Amino acid sequence: MNRLYSAVCSFVAISALAGCASPKTYSTVQQPTGTELRADLSTVMLRETRTGDLPNAFGNADVFGRKVDKGSRSIFYQGLRDDGSVVLRVVTIDVASNETTMNRTPMSMTTASAYRVGNQAYGSALTTHSTPGKTESLPPNAADLVVRPPWPALVEWGGHQLEIRSASPASVTYIIK
Repeated sequence: MNRLYSAVCSFVAISALAGCASPKTYSTVQQPTGTELRADLSTVMLRETRTGDLPNAFGNADVFGRKVDKGSRSIFYQGLRDDGSVVLRVVTIDVASNETTMNRTPMSMTTASAYRVGNQAYGSALTTHSTPGKTESLPPNAADLVVRPPWPALVEWGGHQLEIRSASPASVTYIIK
């Protein structure tokens, strides 16, 4: 009976430590969806931020739900061409990170020793610190996207739909679906 209890406790402890789910990536659109919006020249029409589950030591998602930055994608209105086509600039910024649950939270450990020689006491202490995780933004990747009339025109992008309703040289009217 004790061995069965010990085996069950070990399984539960390892499962809790390892986490259950694989890390996933999440995206959030900054602008409201389903309503008509207007963007002026060189302003953001749509910005999507991406995050992912912080991986634990076993490569699974953090059991506390902590997240790590994965970057962003944005669409900017760049104006009209002579033929009436809308020019959009798509900018992607990826983020590289080696953060895990083991290096996200700073840790330090101090070991001390003391000894006595006669009526004199000597001692030493050594403190070691863990190496923190590193997150850095990679250089932006930009490309132009040309959308030709007639309006409304639908653009599929990153799991979202951008419906362009009308455009002028100075602004564009659109809906994010």
